[in-house]
Amino acid sequence: MNKLQEHGLSIGTTFMIVDCGGGTVDLTTRMLIENKQLSEITERIGDFCGSTFIDREFINFLREKLGTRAIDKLIENHYGQYQYMIQEFCEYAKNLFTGEKGFLYELDIEENSLSQYLSEETKEIMKKNEWLICIKYNDIKKMFDPIIDRIIRLIYVQLSNNRKTCEAMFLVGGFSESKYLQKKIRAEFRHKVKIISVPGQPEAAIVRGAAIYGLSLINSSKTDEMNNFVFAIHSRVLTFTYGIKVLGEWKKDIHPPHRKIYNNKIYLFDPFVKRGTEVEVGKESPPKSGYTPLNPSQTGLKFELYKTSKYEVKYFEEDEDVDNEDEIEEDKENKMELVGTLRIDLPDIHLACDRRVTFGFYFGDMEITAFARNEVNGQNFQTKFEIEEF
Repeated sequence: MNKLQEHGLSIGTTFMIVDCGGGTVDLTTRMLIENKQLSEITERIGDFCGSTFIDREFINFLREKLGTRAIDKLIENHYGQYQYMIQEFCEYAKNLFTGEKGFLYELDIEENSLSQYLSEETKEIMKKNEWLICIKYNDIKKMFDPIIDRIIRLIYVQLSNNRKTCEAMFLVGGFSESKYLQKKIRAEFRHKVKIISVPGQPEAAIVRGAAIYGLSLINSSKTDEMNNFVFAIHSRVLTFTYGIKVLGEWKKDIHPPHRKIYNNKIYLFDPFVKRGTEVEVGKESPPKSGYTPLNPSQTGLKFELYKTSKYEVKYFEEDEDVDNEDEIEEDKENKMELVGTLRIDLPDIHLACDRRVTFGFYFGDMEITAFARNEVNGQNFQTKFEIEEF
């Protein structure tokens, strides 16, 4: 806890982690609570604005200089050279750019297979330039700025979603090593966030846990000290709505015609916990009772747990043909993802359909535990589903 105190971070501190990777940038806001635990304050958000998108801008720059056909032919016939060219750009341009106006990167393509695919006009221009393509300050700035602007917008969104003042921001991930990115973020948020910091090894922060680095290991190289810090996630803000698929009675005056299936039945979605809800890790969501078999001779029940990004969902969405085109588009947006299935035995057939079962689940660190209890004989069933996103 000494490192937290050095940064003025104590119980109740809210901080943001900005994970700047190659493909995506992901943000989460947490609060430090008692017993070295973390509470998630807002939904995690992200966007495709990682460092590889700067590589794309570099290739687009070359397309303008050399022609689209030449670049396409290089990719098609000399992919190794294409990759090497990007690696050289990353090492000697992208990774070194700090925002200084005197920046210059020269790309020599004389020995590159690109030359054979250039138009005659472009060849003459390149000969005059001694086969060098000069990437100056304004050129590389134009590659960086649109990507960084998207990251800055993401941070603003996350700050606006935060119910409490964000006192610290920790940049982790490989892209956060960019001095130019650091400079832009600090300039934009220095009056809004008290602490903006980058671990000594931002990429390692992902492996070891961004929260641990962000809170206790800034500028620390003490491995033993690192191993003594274990921050558990106390609560999460869900980015999905969770519930189960149930079979109900289709009613003409209530339900759309296209949702009716056999025997006037309909598949409904029975929600347990909605997106945006803060849930405590390890604590059961309120279970529901009264689930019964569909027919008297049934010897088992199946509970299918699904998640959806929608806040309010009434019907279970599955891959089926729908006659109305507008309803098809709505259904596509509401598609659900199966988290897992819990199957239970259901004895006492002599009770016919009067065999009630309670179902519920709770969230762990990286899994969901589902359980069911037979209300007739007290028999309990439980299973775990591994999950990456909550």
